[in-house]
Amino acid sequence: MIRLLIWLLSQPLFWAGLGLIFGPFFFWRGFRLLQRKQFIMDIPVSTIRAAALGRVQVSGRAVGPYTLVAPLSHTDCFYYRLAIESNPRGDLRKRMSEMCASFHR
Repeated sequence: MIRLLIWLLSQPLFWAGLGLIFGPFFFWRGFRLLQRKQFIMDIPVSTIRAAALGRVQVSGRAVGPYTLVAPLSHTDCFYYRLAIESNPRGDLRKRMSEMCASFHR
């Protein structure tokens, strides 16, 4: 069994067949990833006061009177979302914990 597998992996036609089967998929996926990268890079950057309607990347520093302690990193934050997925008895359950602190000037 192992000899057959080693023989198969040493055959150039095997690799050529895999290239013909999976090559177009990975070529297409590469263009989709490039398109997503260009979409993210084209989003304008502005401050929260000058933010336009639509997609915008906001820069600045968040300030507020209250902070939360993140449950995993134990650092101060203004918002966290914790999602836990478990599969105890073949049953897919999803538990989510979400908290946020208010922002003020």
